[in-house]
Amino acid sequence: MMQPVSSPGTPTPGDRPPSSPTSAIASSSSNTAAANSPLSFTQRATLDTLVVKLQALTSLSNNAIWTTLRQNIGLAPNQTLLGQHFTAAEQSLQNQLVQVQTQQSSVCHPLLQRMTELLPQGNNSQRVTQFLRQ
Repeated sequence: MMQPVSSPGTPTPGDRPPSSPTSAIASSSSNTAAANSPLSFTQRATLDTLVVKLQALTSLSNNAIWTTLRQNIGLAPNQTLLGQHFTAAEQSLQNQLVQVQTQQSSVCHPLLQRMTELLPQGNNSQRVTQFLRQ
């Protein structure tokens, strides 16, 4: 039966080759470079989607949302969002979105409940008109 040839420099099966210090440094510097680089396309698209949802649910402008976002994560108004800011920015926008949705839900629910109670009473168009006038 043949055995694999092993010499002092040959790793045996199952052994991991030793990692070189330069590969650890390169990995660390690439993570730092990614954190210090502008947002990726995917990150920017994610934040843009959240901003659009907030715009649809509030009367805030696009600029106002971005300005508030920068303030929430501790950036100056003219400072560029970087990869390192993405997680905090996404969380901030998600929190704002949940807050707005919760507020709207608490306002809309009683109105929908009153409308639902009125509809079975007949002449729905007249009931809706009266309800809207109130």
